[in-house]
Amino acid sequence: MKKRPLILTILALMHLAYPFFYLIQVVWFGKVPIENVMSLIPVIYNPLKHPHFFYISVVSLVIGYGLFRVRVWAFYLFLVNAVYSVVHNFYVLFFMYGFSDDPFKGILRIVGILASLGVVGYFIRKEIRAPYFNPRMRWWESAPRYVVNIPVSFKGHASSDDAKIYDLAIGGAFVVTKGEFKLGEYHDCTFTLNETDNVDVKGEVVWVSDGTGRHPQGVGVKFQGVTKDQERSINTFFKNADFERADR
Repeated sequence: MKKRPLILTILALMHLAYPFFYLIQVVWFGKVPIENVMSLIPVIYNPLKHPHFFYISVVSLVIGYGLFRVRVWAFYLFLVNAVYSVVHNFYVLFFMYGFSDDPFKGILRIVGILASLGVVGYFIRKEIRAPYFNPRMRWWESAPRYVVNIPVSFKGHASSDDAKIYDLAIGGAFVVTKGEFKLGEYHDCTFTLNETDNVDVKGEVVWVSDGTGRHPQGVGVKFQGVTKDQERSINTFFKNADFERADR
């Protein structure tokens, strides 16, 4: 199984570590004695005294978590925060201090602006942003998927009578159907493997295809609470026939 893209992990860790690195920056440039660092923490983390830092720290932690978990809201929040960072540094550099307070700080602000713009430019590339909008692109989370053709029913969903599993994995399936589904919906799915093994599992709709792309009209379903017996049935089903891999 392929690994999570390194850039996503690095960006997430950078955001999670931001409050710590900011503290180091304050101690370094402020020439704060080591013995006074602990007493400094309640001051710089006070939202009333330093609202900007408090906002950036909280948002950075949230973004770091979202980026690592590959959540679509984190993608947008990352972009908004990056734009805010660029505007803030630009304002501080050219309208507040410039290079008068400390030339080295001025250079760091320019580097920060350029780095933020570079990261944003890289982050919005199709291959980087794709996993945030299409769960099927998160190959590092997925077990091998195989092309199959298995009838499946969704309990209580009458318009899914024609549904068939197009590809199947331990953790989920893509179902070809003309039924109307919404992201985030949960449905009880039932299908049969090896002619006798009935699989009843709850599934979350994590992707909806309108049929205009490379996939037919249907939905991506992520299984919830797959039991050991169900895993065994699916693996046995794969071993008993020569199926084509759907994730290659």
